[in-house]
Amino acid sequence: MRLLLICLFLIASCSQLEPGQKYKRTSHACAIDMPRPNLSFKANSPIPFSGWMYDENDESFVPEHLVLSVFSADKQLIYQADAPRNSRADVAKAFHKPTLEMSGFTHTIPANLLKPGEYEVIITEDSENFLVECYLKPFRINVID
Repeated sequence: MRLLLICLFLIASCSQLEPGQKYKRTSHACAIDMPRPNLSFKANSPIPFSGWMYDENDESFVPEHLVLSVFSADKQLIYQADAPRNSRADVAKAFHKPTLEMSGFTHTIPANLLKPGEYEVIITEDSENFLVECYLKPFRINVID
């Protein structure tokens, strides 16, 4: 019995998060509808994004915060911003879950922000205890002169 209590204490203490730290997981319940992957954009033009995402492990609600991150080819974070949520009745209807109504997002990367090159885009939900990354094949865009 004493050994069992020690084991439970060790498991509980090891699974504790540090302040500000969150568990990480991925979700396949996501899509970037616009732009299409591997499109090229002029260096001086804005790049609009839209799509949807929810945490397939917890469909009971959709977190308010969704973050769009852009990484360079050498994995350096170049740009990161909140992507406002918007209504996606089509997603809620397709999955037969009214709680997914606000699973959509939109964001436009400002003009002149990205230099010519190839970039990877990652969408992440930030909920109370989890950072949930949208699991897509690497979603890349190209910026040209």
